[in-house]
Amino acid sequence: MTEPKPRPWRLLICTNYRPAAAKPSCRARGSERIAELIAAEVQDQGVGVAIEHINCLGQCEHGPSLRLAPGGEFFLGVTPEDVPGVIDAVRAAVDGSRRENDGQQSGQGPADDAPGT
Repeated sequence: MTEPKPRPWRLLICTNYRPAAAKPSCRARGSERIAELIAAEVQDQGVGVAIEHINCLGQCEHGPSLRLAPGGEFFLGVTPEDVPGVIDAVRAAVDGSRRENDGQQSGQGPADDAPGT
């Protein structure tokens, strides 16, 4: 039986816009600029993640909102100054997943690396 291939990493960036000023939106809080900065850094640094604009992550009250997928963490209230930290966190998750998958494919999972095995 073959192992399923890991799904590619995606960084979801909410670019939802609500015209009513009474309801916050990620785009009104600068998510388009955040997306531009992140896309440039991902390309410049060769981070293995696709950037995907998404209509809503359900976190506009705390936006701009981003989420690493599949199943990764949320980044809430992101500002341009936060972009380097977001890139570092994304790189760590992607690289960690890659190392984990490489170990499983070579037959060396975490338990195989323990002393005495």
